Amino acid sequence: SDPEACIVAHDQALDADRRHRAGRDGRLPRPVARPLRRGRSDELPLWRFERDGRRPVRRGEDVDPATCRPRALLATAMARLGACDLFVHGLGGGLYDHAMERWIGAWLGADVADTLAPATVASATLRLPLASRAPDAEGERRTPEGLHRLRSDPDLGRSGPDRRAILLAAIEAAPRGSRARRAAYLELRREVDDARRRGRDQIDRYRGDLDRLAEHRRRAEVAQDRTWAFPFFTMEALTGLRRSVEVAFAPA
Repeated sequence: SDPEACIVAHDQALDADRRHRAGRDGRLPRPVARPLRRGRSDELPLWRFERDGRRPVRRGEDVDPATCRPRALLATAMARLGACDLFVHGLGGGLYDHAMERWIGAWLGADVADTLAPATVASATLRLPLASRAPDAEGERRTPEGLHRLRSDPDLGRSGPDRRAILLAAIEAAPRGSRARRAAYLELRREVDDARRRGRDQIDRYRGDLDRLAEHRRRAEVAQDRTWAFPFFTMEALTGLRRSVEVAFAPA
């Protein structure tokens, strides 16, 4: 009945929550949900489900409740206002629920917010048995910046005096905007191109190591993921997790 109050309170709650979670350096984390006011478009905390997927419900649209579903913050608010005596979150929900409580208090009032069922967080870690072979020590030291330096080194694949220092000194010594300065720069570029041809194999090996390191990190991220759905785990693994939880909560 009052979309403006709903939208303003929602986005202000997201902003206040971000500021509350800011690090010591003052850097603001990402908001826990998408703002409802996006440029000139106002959205409601609802999704509309259609054949090609879901889309946000916008302010002023005719809304058929049968086609709509609440977004995360509204869904949790509805559950805690009328569907449960205790709401059990995972780690993610435990994070965004603080913003929801701010929103409900500002939008519907403190009296309504006081009727939210209490919430708690329960979480345990169980990972899939996915192995990821670690790269060697040399490969670990590869970086995109290192590849850039290698490809920009006029001394790659040659011996003798440090041409890089000589060429950079010639550029610096020439007046800015002068032909001499441009000529010195073009000489640097020419020698870099020559070095790339000479050191092609070395550059390719470095790039290959860098690609393998990136693939290792992707695989390690998958292997360390703790959010896989339970059907992916064996019954033995789930039973072991259950036992570990029982032990953790057993009376001393």
